[in-house]
Amino acid sequence: MKTPARLLVLLLAPFSGDAQAARFPVAFAGTRLAVYAPHFTDALSCAANAAALAGLDTFSFGVCTERRFLLADLSVSSAAAVVPSRFGTFGVGASFSGTIAYRETSLDISYGRHFGQVLSGGVRFGYGGTSAGSYGRAARVLAEAGILVRLSPRATAGVRISNPGGGWRKGGGGRLAGIYTCGVGYELSERSFLAAEILKQEDEPVTVNAGFHYGFARLLAARIGFISAASQFYLGVGVDLNRLRLDVVATLHPYLGMTPGFGLLYVAKRARP
Repeated sequence: MKTPARLLVLLLAPFSGDAQAARFPVAFAGTRLAVYAPHFTDALSCAANAAALAGLDTFSFGVCTERRFLLADLSVSSAAAVVPSRFGTFGVGASFSGTIAYRETSLDISYGRHFGQVLSGGVRFGYGGTSAGSYGRAARVLAEAGILVRLSPRATAGVRISNPGGGWRKGGGGRLAGIYTCGVGYELSERSFLAAEILKQEDEPVTVNAGFHYGFARLLAARIGFISAASQFYLGVGVDLNRLRLDVVATLHPYLGMTPGFGLLYVAKRARP
C-alpha cells in the first residue's frame, strides 16, 4: 500500500465513530436518515436504527460501497438483508473495509417489531474484527438498542444507544466508546422528506447529519445533505426499477476531496405503489 494511503488509514482508524458497530459508507449518510421517514425506509437504512425493521414486511437485500477520497485502500462495503416473520422482522448485516495492512470486518443480526400503533423497538448484536498486519488482531462483540416513535402521521423521532457498557473486546485497545444517537424526520409528501440526526460518541465532538430527499418521478429521486464532522456535503441520485433500485452518491471533503459510492437494493415486491 502506498505511504499516503497508509497514513490516512492510521489517522482515520481511531475515528470510526458509528462504524464500531458496523462500518457503513459515509457517502450513504442520506440513506440512513430514511429510518425517520417510514415510507422511505429500506434494508440499508436500518443500519441507523434496528427499530426501523418493524416497518418492513417484505424480503429485501442491499449492498453499497464507496471509495473514500478516491483511494482503493480506503474502500468500504456493506450488505444488509431483511427477513420478515410473524414474530417481527429480522435483519442481517455485514461490512468490510481496508486492505491487508489495516482491515475491519463485521457481522451482525438484528430484530425489530411494533409495540402498538406509534412505538417500535429493535436490538442488534454484532461481532467485528480488526487486523493491522504485523501489529496483531482484535475482536469485539457489540450490542445496541433503539426505538422509533410516530409523533404524527408524517413525523417520526428515534433514539439509539450503542455499546453503553463499553462492549467486549479481545486483543487489547481498551473499552469501546459508547455511541448515542437521536433524530427526527418529517415526510413532506409521498415523494419527499426532511430528516436530521445527532450522534455523540464518548470523548468525541457531536456530529450532525441532516438531509433532504425528493422524488422527481416514480423512477427518479435525489438527496442532498450535510455532515458536520469535517464539514462534508453529500448528494445522491437513485433510479427505481420496480424491484431494483440503483443509487449513485458522493461526498465532498473540503481538504481530502470526493468520495464516490454506489448502491443496489432488491425488494421482493413493492409494499407501496
